[in-house]
Amino acid sequence: MVNRMRTLCLDDDPERHAWVKDLRRRDEVVCVFRYSEVISALERERWDLLFLDHDLADKVADADYMGAVMYASDGGCRYYNGRDVAAWLVANPGRCPPAIWIHSWSDHAEAMESILAPLKAAGVLVHLKRKQAPV
Repeated sequence: MVNRMRTLCLDDDPERHAWVKDLRRRDEVVCVFRYSEVISALERERWDLLFLDHDLADKVADADYMGAVMYASDGGCRYYNGRDVAAWLVANPGRCPPAIWIHSWSDHAEAMESILAPLKAAGVLVHLKRKQAPV
């Protein structure tokens, strides 16, 4: 019997969830939309692979839908994004999956890869897949 990989996907696009489920159809796949959901899943369970998007609030700017909102010192707010997840993983390396696939159209995706450098140095496979923006 072949062991199925446990794959966790954070993305705000339901179509990307379907793509990951199709790509990893032989695995156990859980897809979430929100920062709070992915952190909860990482705290509760062990995962073999994390698909991580950068921009979580581009399509839907609704705090209830997107999850936690971080309030800035100037009283404004911003949504958590994939970089916040990367920073959490670095602060909690015992909860980090052995492989992370960053997928994003964002120009900031490379920043996530840089944030994850300590984990990469410790043996975590970090793959950056830059998508081309639709024309």
